[in-house]
Amino acid sequence: MNTEATLNNWTTIFLVIAAQGILLCLLFVFHKSWKLKKNKILASLILSFSLMLLYYVAFWTKFLPQLPFQIHLLGELTYLIAPLAFLYINEVNNIKSKGPNYLHFVPFGMVSMLLLTQVYRVGSVLQILYFIVYTYLIWNVLDTKSPSYKWAKQVAISYSVVAGGFFLYYLLVWNGWLTPEFDYWISVTMSFFIYFIGYKAILKSELLEDNKPISKYEKSLLSEDAATSISEKIIEHIESLELYKKGEYKLKDLADELSIPTHTISQVLNNKMNKSFSELMNSYRIHEAKKLLQEKENLSIISIAYSVGFNNKVSFNNSFKKHTGYTPSEYRNNGQEINVSLN
Repeated sequence: MNTEATLNNWTTIFLVIAAQGILLCLLFVFHKSWKLKKNKILASLILSFSLMLLYYVAFWTKFLPQLPFQIHLLGELTYLIAPLAFLYINEVNNIKSKGPNYLHFVPFGMVSMLLLTQVYRVGSVLQILYFIVYTYLIWNVLDTKSPSYKWAKQVAISYSVVAGGFFLYYLLVWNGWLTPEFDYWISVTMSFFIYFIGYKAILKSELLEDNKPISKYEKSLLSEDAATSISEKIIEHIESLELYKKGEYKLKDLADELSIPTHTISQVLNNKMNKSFSELMNSYRIHEAKKLLQEKENLSIISIAYSVGFNNKVSFNNSFKKHTGYTPSEYRNNGQEINVSLN
């Protein structure tokens, strides 16, 4: 029986692809966006595929018996690939995991311990079930509204091709239909993933950039104390002069009077009160209008609207209902009952 390690055309191709996959991982490491979690996961995924290719090459070339027993761990990397693909798509879609990420790697740890202690080597059925479960999870978390949906879908398809390759391989094995050509099928699918996903990510560098939404004021240097001080100054100025009663009063007017840039005022209102300038002014106007509707029955609704700073009845009615859930007429006619329900 010939046990000499030999390479044929297929194993030579897979050896080259595995080497290129490892080189690709190094490109990820030295990329300017390496610090991003999604890129570290993708590099780990590509590396896992590359190491599995090397393992299969060692098996086909009959070089495997000459290596330490622990090398068989590479054959169990399927239990690592599945959760890595799932976590990568989560990161791409900016989905926060519901539980600790390390739990996804517990099966790989258990399978590795069983293998290293030579207690038991997990069979192909569990491996297929593992692929099925994670294929479902991956497709289930795809978000069509995500800016990265197209890329995430391509990764999901590529992973599904690999999972399908494993399923087809074992189906042929179980039915005794396996031929040397089909024996390479799994490696073909893994090579496809390395080239299509790995190299596409490198060539289209925007896929490696941070795609998480950035708050409008996230990079502001305004301190918390300064923001609080400005917030108090804004409120005092508006309330003391009843500026909300001026229908044409603008953000720029407030900025000029306080000698504070408009963008700083907007930032403070957004962060401290979760309101825009117009929302703040309208809240004051509605509060004033509610008092007048109850105390000044002789004033018409349109008169009250103008007196509190609204320029027309339509905008007054819409804003009043948005804040209270009632129209001005309903509030005036049922004020006491409404106040009780609102409280």
